[in-house]
Amino acid sequence: MRAYIKRHEEYLKNIVEVNEAVYRYHLQQIDFMQHERLIHLIVLCLTTLVFLMSLIGAYITLNVGLMLIALVLGILELFYIRHYFFLENHVQSWYQKADSMYTQLYLDTDK
Repeated sequence: MRAYIKRHEEYLKNIVEVNEAVYRYHLQQIDFMQHERLIHLIVLCLTTLVFLMSLIGAYITLNVGLMLIALVLGILELFYIRHYFFLENHVQSWYQKADSMYTQLYLDTDK
């Protein structure tokens, strides 16, 4: 995913002139990323739910196995949150770029 995002970021940097095809391609990439974000959000929520259930279970039963599972899921949760914020921040920057492209294409009065 990081390579995919980096490749599109390079594409955006190398744009010489914004036209309709470039704008539509960029919107298509945003659509792909929105789907990716949704899937990651669902998995993040489910992982959080399982983590909290195992943490509560470990607290109630004082079971070492559940404590270990809760620890592993907690670490996984931290990495997953980091990845989700990475996706979120890049898509937000792509929204701003799309707004800029739209302004250049349709709202500039200098053309």
